[in-house]
Amino acid sequence: MTVTSPRPGEVRQLPLPDPEGLTEDQLRGAVCVWGTARLTGESAVDLGEQTTATLGRWYPRACRPHAAAHGHQDGPQ
Repeated sequence: MTVTSPRPGEVRQLPLPDPEGLTEDQLRGAVCVWGTARLTGESAVDLGEQTTATLGRWYPRACRPHAAAHGHQDGPQ
């Protein structure tokens, strides 16, 4: 697989963790999907509503450090 660099100003969103391995708090956006940080409206980066065949809808959010490390900006793209 070839990975290309994003264009200047473009942020490539990396895949989210498998929701099957997340806690209920991570699935509903109360805790960072990549860690254990409790999130508030001010501290969270919304990763957009997601749907899976097995879980239905889930609402991942991340803390700002993890969102930056995984290539996500504030709000869904």
